[in-house]
Amino acid sequence: MFGSWGNNVPTAQLGVGLPFYAHSVTSPDATHTYAELVSGGTTSDGNYYTYAGRSYWIPGPSLAAQRVKFGNDRGLEHLIIWEIGQDLSPTNPNSLLRAAFLKNETLSGDFNGDHNVDAADFDIWRSTYGQATDLRADGNGNGVVDMTDYVVWRKHAAVAGSGSIANSNVPEPACMSSIAIGLFLLATRRFERRR
Repeated sequence: MFGSWGNNVPTAQLGVGLPFYAHSVTSPDATHTYAELVSGGTTSDGNYYTYAGRSYWIPGPSLAAQRVKFGNDRGLEHLIIWEIGQDLSPTNPNSLLRAAFLKNETLSGDFNGDHNVDAADFDIWRSTYGQATDLRADGNGNGVVDMTDYVVWRKHAAVAGSGSIANSNVPEPACMSSIAIGLFLLATRRFERRR
């Protein structure tokens, strides 16, 4: 958690950080971007990479998702991302920003990330029930798709009188605005590079 001053920072001003630069485990002065590590290094867990003969650590996609969950559980209102341009494209399944965004969506029961909590999300939960590898429907972040994830989905899906699911009252976690700003900045930077 990060705050800009002192130890008594109000929760509303705290956030969880996602760095996109990695420092070498053995040589702290050696740094590489997340994109460099993914494209030219090797990894066994997505957090520790071997690149040019050195070991590097960076919060990979699973830790990015855990940090979003951590922030949500503690009522933190910000996801702090620095050097977002060093991430992979958000369309890449290994993108840290993508992992953070998708976890933010699952916390509100939107398991397919379409901004609607509806029957399609229930279908994903049902098809992945019991899984510990396909965690698209792991709404509570405990590492397995189970009944508590159904409760997350159900809590955010409003049932109309006809039995259909209404999408108008789906709350989004507070850090969603920070992620949206990050996506805008990334798109702007890529547009400027193409000029």
